[in-house]
Amino acid sequence: MGMNPGIGIRLTAITAAAISLTACTAAEQPTPQTSSSEFGLLGADGCSPPSPIVGSEVQATTSPGITAYGLLFTASPTSLPGDGTTIKMVVRMTGVGFIAGHLVSPDGRERPLDWGPELHGDSTYRRPGAEWGIGFSFDEVGCWQLRLDGGHSDNATFWFEIGDHR
Repeated sequence: MGMNPGIGIRLTAITAAAISLTACTAAEQPTPQTSSSEFGLLGADGCSPPSPIVGSEVQATTSPGITAYGLLFTASPTSLPGDGTTIKMVVRMTGVGFIAGHLVSPDGRERPLDWGPELHGDSTYRRPGAEWGIGFSFDEVGCWQLRLDGGHSDNATFWFEIGDHR
């Protein structure tokens, strides 16, 4: 028994449409390596690249619909110390609820924050979202991640490449 030629044409058209829709969906979800921001390429796993820093401000890689910016209080934001010195950062993150902070060392172990996250009141730092204060320190060279988890699936990750600055 042969196949009706009209069915073959319709199946080909349906398959082509499904492939086309899949390609569009994949293109709408850029990977962090190709995502750019007003600061440049966003940070990605393994600090390839690290989170972009302009002046004292750093931009996080976030879940869809979320923004997160940090203001670093340190002598040289583009050359962060890896000697255990506490770094203060004020973060503005959109989303809802409280956030939990996780500092992950280059070897993948979670390290405690020095303090925070602490919810702040009004300030002069003008970015969208609630403002949080966080203290953390790096005690070895390599790629560190500071991950902030909010309610639902709201999250942000700051990637910091710490070099040997001795």
